[in-house]
Amino acid sequence: MDKRIIFGMVSALLLFIVVAALAPMATADVQAQGILTQGKSGPTSVPAQVGYLVNFSISVQNPIQPNPGAGAWTGRVYEVPPGADPNDRDNKVGWVELTAAAITLAEGSPAVTYYYNYALTAADVAAGNITNNMAAIGKHDDGTWSNGTGQHNVTLEPHVPPHFNISLYGYGCLAVQFVCTSYDPDGHVVNHTWDFGDGTTQGPISGGASSPIHTYATCGWKTVKVSGYDNQSLYNETVKAVYVACPPKAYASADPRCFEEGGTVITFTGSATTDPNVSGLTITTWSWSFSDCGTATGQVVSRVVTEPITATLTVKDSNGCTDTATVSVGPCTQAPLLSPIGLIALLGALSAVLILGIRRKVR
Repeated sequence: MDKRIIFGMVSALLLFIVVAALAPMATADVQAQGILTQGKSGPTSVPAQVGYLVNFSISVQNPIQPNPGAGAWTGRVYEVPPGADPNDRDNKVGWVELTAAAITLAEGSPAVTYYYNYALTAADVAAGNITNNMAAIGKHDDGTWSNGTGQHNVTLEPHVPPHFNISLYGYGCLAVQFVCTSYDPDGHVVNHTWDFGDGTTQGPISGGASSPIHTYATCGWKTVKVSGYDNQSLYNETVKAVYVACPPKAYASADPRCFEEGGTVITFTGSATTDPNVSGLTITTWSWSFSDCGTATGQVVSRVVTEPITATLTVKDSNGCTDTATVSVGPCTQAPLLSPIGLIALLGALSAVLILGIRRKVR
């Protein structure tokens, strides 16, 4: 046989042996990829706030293999923050190792969880989202590599300003107790200020809650405002229309307005009293006091009057506001201005003056 043919056959046989010897090693390495399981969790959205800490958790487990016998897994777990290359397994630039040293997970053992807090940067906030990665790199006892990777996407929500709420309680005539409550979904309220709608303010008040009592000089509708800032210097305000109760208008009358000698029954009434408020407020009490120290209650009262008297009516409405009015009753016939003797003297003097005047004309 030709020596060249023999040499070729021998070379081919040697090449086959080498390939056959190397093939199982390559196949085992490929099949082992991905049999290490891992899980990565975290929020789906967070406030777009520089420095805000995003909490991530990473779980790693070495499950029972599809082809048992790979054995325990030994390796390290890494956090790959936004901006770092998750494919840079050789240099791992920017990677954060979560394991202080290599860990070993027995086959079928429970998952091990690690935690990582990532602080948002100005670039993250400008981008509006981040992608966080993890990597678990190691080998099984049989020498096969088994690596786990994963990623978690987070949307950065624009920062929200604070919200203020105004509620109120009737506290007295022309006085109102206000209550301010507030909340900030992605921070906290730093301060707030009241504007009571009558040219007066109160604040800034630290925090987001207060309960001031304000007394107005006039009644009617007022526009009340609460404004303030949160820890991101974002401003917001809330406006509320508030009705300040007006006091009632008392009116007292008497019928008849005079008494005869021996006494007369006089009827005192406050029925003309009005309450200028919006619906819901009514007069609740009518109280009478008389200059002779007498008292009475009711919208209409009667009593015998034998001497001049002054009646004072005090009314109160359902908001606690009061007003007063007075009415006086005197005698029906006036006493003569002069006594009989004085009247005769006056007539005599007038006659003398008249006679004197006539005599002067005659001369």
